[in-house]
Amino acid sequence: MSAKMYEENQALQLEISGMRVEIASLKQNGDTGPYGAGRHTSLSIGPSDSIFQQPSWPNTAFGFVAPPAINISQARECPMEYPFKVLWFKRDCQQDTDACPSDTNPSRPPMRKAIRNEQGDMISEEYYNSILKSATLYVNKLVLLIHTKAPTQAPRKTYVEKHFPNQWRSIINQFETEHPPLALCASHWKANQLLSEMLCARKPGIVDPEVKIHTNTTTSSSKKKRTNSSTESTPNHGTKKQNIGHSNEKEEPQLNDDTGEGEPQPNNRGEQQCNDLSPALGQKPVTTLSMLAEPATTKVRPTPRHKGKEKVTTGFSFDDIYAGALMLGRGKPPSTKTTTLASQESHTNGSGSSILPLPKTTIVGMISVQATYSSLKEASTQEFSEIPHLPACLESLQKVSASAAFNGQPCSMTLALLNQIESADPTAPDINEDDTNLGWGHMQFTASGLTLSTVIRSWENIGNVATAYQLLAAAIKTCRVAQHLCFTNNIVATGGFLSDNYLQNLVEILWDILKLKTSEQSDLPSVATPHNMATSTSSTTAPAGSSEDHPPTPTTPQKSKNLAVTTDYLQELHKVELKRWMIESKITVPPYNKQNKDDLIKAIRTSDILPNQEAYEHFVSQRKKKQASRKSKTTTT
Repeated sequence: MSAKMYEENQALQLEISGMRVEIASLKQNGDTGPYGAGRHTSLSIGPSDSIFQQPSWPNTAFGFVAPPAINISQARECPMEYPFKVLWFKRDCQQDTDACPSDTNPSRPPMRKAIRNEQGDMISEEYYNSILKSATLYVNKLVLLIHTKAPTQAPRKTYVEKHFPNQWRSIINQFETEHPPLALCASHWKANQLLSEMLCARKPGIVDPEVKIHTNTTTSSSKKKRTNSSTESTPNHGTKKQNIGHSNEKEEPQLNDDTGEGEPQPNNRGEQQCNDLSPALGQKPVTTLSMLAEPATTKVRPTPRHKGKEKVTTGFSFDDIYAGALMLGRGKPPSTKTTTLASQESHTNGSGSSILPLPKTTIVGMISVQATYSSLKEASTQEFSEIPHLPACLESLQKVSASAAFNGQPCSMTLALLNQIESADPTAPDINEDDTNLGWGHMQFTASGLTLSTVIRSWENIGNVATAYQLLAAAIKTCRVAQHLCFTNNIVATGGFLSDNYLQNLVEILWDILKLKTSEQSDLPSVATPHNMATSTSSTTAPAGSSEDHPPTPTTPQKSKNLAVTTDYLQELHKVELKRWMIESKITVPPYNKQNKDDLIKAIRTSDILPNQEAYEHFVSQRKKKQASRKSKTTTT
């Protein structure tokens, strides 16, 4: 009874998740019904899950606050603001030199070159890989839906559109919302083409090289009588004798893996076998696909032995299936334990059904960040441009990478912290609810007493530039995982991500250590000033006009002939003057909630560029002239 209730619960969870995806797509397209959408939502299963209780704001790939940049409705004709190179229609690829299909396959243009931005430029290789990883999750979701209806059906786009039209449209809309360049086309042909090609690459009957999954279904297409005096050899149990007293029992034939024909049906005795296999990937336990499919309708009985001829394999690994189940909102998996064959055989409930724990899997493997200068620089400019000193820190690391003083060995605590960050799993059963979604990153940056401030105190703790790159890559990956968790769980990140704060703390610590280390090395150029935040007096040309209209250009502390202004002088300047100087000097201005005078002075002091004496005197003289002008106007009136 418990097995049946568990399977029914899983089927209901899949149905509820599909409805939520459909509701989200309706809201994304502006179709919220005659009454509109509500303002509040909750996680309870009840009336609060209705469309009237769902949030009215749309989701985006990053931030989850602003509406998407691309309208998902998609006009039939290409808008005037987009050039031809956007490839609005699929037929436009025939006239494009880069995206033109080959003669051998004219119906499939190369999607790597067909996906363009609003200017008609091709996207980067790294961004295209992220699109493929997202598409893999959506394809896993579709494969799971197909398996619930027909386990042996080859995954194809036409089959999904016929039997799951609402789910297909929802996935297309969600895919284009997560990656706006896919929406720059008519009739969603780019997202359709990409998902269709990935579905065609998935074939049933192909055993995954790492994990083999065996279904617990049997067939009754052909029936053969067992011999009374023969023995059968199996790879796992050696030779076993046939039961002479059951000569009338029928043997279930093997499902044809090459053709995939035949619908699995229970035999006339209602028997379902749970086949054995050699556990892969660290002896992880094996589960049956019926736990993720429809509830069983027939009683099953435990069998003392497994038959080698009745193994049925599917064309996808359990990691793929569970990733699809995670996308459908199954939540945290049950606790996993390493079990042997004997324990798997004895792990049954009262009715005899095999109930095996789900193996541990993670979405972290789908998100990767290369620990290289080019990859980190691209991420800093496209995703984390608001973090100060990150581009300058990467350039400084690139400059000192060839120096012997920066090529040591990292300490053991740094390696332990790095491993703690990289090995974090958001699907772990023992993870705290406060440490996931928006709070993802807190556990890996604070667990076991290993924090950034206690571990990374000097360059000797880091050792070399490669370790610094690995720390930055691990922190950026943590940010991306947090964004993905909130996106898949429909969580609005109004207050930002906690992982972004840890990334900013790491950058500030590395920046301070680099400044101190380079100042100790006389043969290395100083990295105290970013090249894009200051200019030299010898190479700067004064703009046309009077000096009152254009204040003197700020210079670096190393090149300035005048003494830098101290904090006391900065205190004499007004808040408006400080903000104006920061904007002209290309210094990041703090957000509106942190724009008091002390915050502005702190931002200037930490930017490693200060206004010289001439700039200070210019602002003071301008202020006095304005005050005198106002006094003269009041006296004349």
